[in-house]
Amino acid sequence: MCPPTHVQIQRTGRRSNHIVAWRGPCRVSKLLSTSSYEVIEECSGRIFQRTIINMRPFRASKDPPPPHHDLLSHAALHPGTIIAVRDTPDSPFHLAKVLSADEIQLRLHYLGTTSPTLATAVFRLVWIAPDGKTVLKDTCPARHHHAVTGEIDTADIPDLLVASHLTLTTTGRLSRKSARLLFHLRDQLHTY
Repeated sequence: MCPPTHVQIQRTGRRSNHIVAWRGPCRVSKLLSTSSYEVIEECSGRIFQRTIINMRPFRASKDPPPPHHDLLSHAALHPGTIIAVRDTPDSPFHLAKVLSADEIQLRLHYLGTTSPTLATAVFRLVWIAPDGKTVLKDTCPARHHHAVTGEIDTADIPDLLVASHLTLTTTGRLSRKSARLLFHLRDQLHTY
């Protein structure tokens, strides 16, 4: 169990007992006493010290474990916001930068990677060359290249939006916080 912080309570606008407080799965790394343990969270590598009363057994299933955060922020999607989105509810997810948002639709410029490993993937804007080849670059490579863009109707957002307000490092990798949000979907990343 990991109680929510004051910042999480303010960000979500919920009471602390209405926020999921469990983290995991975790692995016990050290026995500290007869009733307390040091555990390591598998997705982030963070170390916690917990007593037996604040631990529950992990029961694996075919479904990914439920996230321990709210994936969707209540904040609006403004131009420049990075989101994780699917083409259909069952397809792999892409990262995309919001170009514009209104009551009817979101217009996106897709980001791509060639790495299937979420933790090490470097994301760049996706462009199509005149010969049909896909180019991953932060700026338009030449004036004849076309940006890979798309639109999502606002009515479809609940079915297609995986996570919002993600951040990238200066090298194009997901920030640690953003990578943790998407960790349970790491096998569903679309690569180019």
